[in-house]
Amino acid sequence: MKSIVRPILHVTMATLILLLVPACATRQLMPPPALYAARGENPFEGTPEVLRSPDVNIIYATDRQRLEDKTGALTYGSLRAPALVTGVSAVRFGEIEDWDSLVSQSLSTDRKEKLAPHIVKNTETFTWPASGRKVDWYLSDEAGKRAIEAEFQVAGTQLQEVVSKQLSQTDLKEVYVLVHGYNVPFDDSVTTIAELWHFMGRQGVPIAYSWPAGHGGIRGYTTDRESGEYTVMHLKNMLEALAQCPDLQKVNILAHSRGTDVALTALRELNIAYRNRGLDPGKALKLGSVVLAAPDLDFEVVTQRVMAEGVPFVPEQVTIYISEDDRALGLSSWVFDSVSRIGKLTSKILSPVQKKRLAQNDTLEVVDARVKRADIFGHSYFYQDPSVSSDVILVLKEHRAAGAENGRPLALQDNFWVVNPGYPEFK
Repeated sequence: MKSIVRPILHVTMATLILLLVPACATRQLMPPPALYAARGENPFEGTPEVLRSPDVNIIYATDRQRLEDKTGALTYGSLRAPALVTGVSAVRFGEIEDWDSLVSQSLSTDRKEKLAPHIVKNTETFTWPASGRKVDWYLSDEAGKRAIEAEFQVAGTQLQEVVSKQLSQTDLKEVYVLVHGYNVPFDDSVTTIAELWHFMGRQGVPIAYSWPAGHGGIRGYTTDRESGEYTVMHLKNMLEALAQCPDLQKVNILAHSRGTDVALTALRELNIAYRNRGLDPGKALKLGSVVLAAPDLDFEVVTQRVMAEGVPFVPEQVTIYISEDDRALGLSSWVFDSVSRIGKLTSKILSPVQKKRLAQNDTLEVVDARVKRADIFGHSYFYQDPSVSSDVILVLKEHRAAGAENGRPLALQDNFWVVNPGYPEFK
């Protein structure tokens, strides 16, 4: 027995260590989504003139600790800050200096230029009141309560001004909030949404919600997990303030891996609060599409805390991307001894009643990504695989429901929609 168990443990621990070590390779621009070649379109033809530049501005909100890099420039680490900060990151794609060359190389599957997205400069716009001010509210008299509420209202107004400024540059009056996953440094949280937004034709406004992740190491997963709990209040404050932006029509959320827990917890708590006030939370928060990519969530916990609370019925559309080939979630299942992580869900786990409910639910879709792993772990397929990124764009930007009749030609197999290699093909 020992001769069998020991090799298994060695393999498991080797995989664990590999997963917890941050990648050192220089990151390159994601592959062009297959969507545009399949439809014979150039996504950049409709890019607003003012946004046709190798440099883009990405709004960020973070409760990471401020740091300085080797040059003394502002950046953010993995430790927690007491208050949320909003700012703008200037991002550049490689060293290309003209728009036409950037478009040509972006759409090429055989790129001659290195288009590594990187932050040129971070500029803080304002700081929100610290979370402790919420505690002070309970300890204050009526005048004190009003003063504290005014502090949060000022911060909300400042956020709305930042968002409105960028909304004025695009006809699409929507925002796309990325909530990243475990062990993601600040820069990657910003450049990931910058890449996706770039391939969405730079329509709408991108926002990187960057919570204190990126510790790495054996204990880093549990540390990041608790930092995900820490950040929920800040995310709720931001989402509520966003919804008050007068020229904003929809708030769309893209959450990945452990970020799905952050996003769903915030939406769950807001759902309860708004319903207690007699309001429709979806309309009050202007929620459009919510995408949960490779969710690192326990299936049974989600059934009790998310599904039973009616959270999937709050946004206009909820799309969950899963993959049996996701090695990172396989490790997570092992660590937590989980029946299944949502991101590795299979139809055989669902009961007949659960399958029936899924079939009856018009707002919730489960999409099975049956594509080749883009990396050793197969965990970042939502933007690294050209077929899956195509479907994500059809959901987030075009708000298309699944099905060829809706312009999303997915196959339906045993209650799950399927992305096969070569997707999408339009007839």
